[in-house]
Amino acid sequence: MSMGIRGDRVLLARRQVGIDQQELARRIGVSYPYISKIERGHVSNVTVEVVEKLAIALGISISHLLDLTDVPLLDDGAPIEASADRLIFEVRDAEMRRAIIELIAILREMTPAQMRAFVEMGQKMQKLLESGNDKAPIIIGG
Repeated sequence: MSMGIRGDRVLLARRQVGIDQQELARRIGVSYPYISKIERGHVSNVTVEVVEKLAIALGISISHLLDLTDVPLLDDGAPIEASADRLIFEVRDAEMRRAIIELIAILREMTPAQMRAFVEMGQKMQKLLESGNDKAPIIIGG
């Protein structure tokens, strides 16, 4: 899958980090002429993997590189885009991202009724935690 990327934002972020094209290319595993082409706008569609590696290497958000926001940095878990058919989150913490991907896989296997019950339990647990009650929920059944 390819994505549109803003080359000028790659260039500015790279300069702010203080590295040259060769160093950026080495860090993300591509050739430095490819980085040059991206920065000059001669390559607009790059793979998801390259966009992600660029964002991490440059310390900026994927959404900023893709021109979805003018804000270079976002908090982990902040929704970038929401519509009727998709919801995009950027999560930079690798452990958290793995947990979210695992949770999504579990949710996809649930029936609508199971999903509603799951959400309701989550909301009730959140209220319990917010109330200052440090007792863990007890789940019974079999």
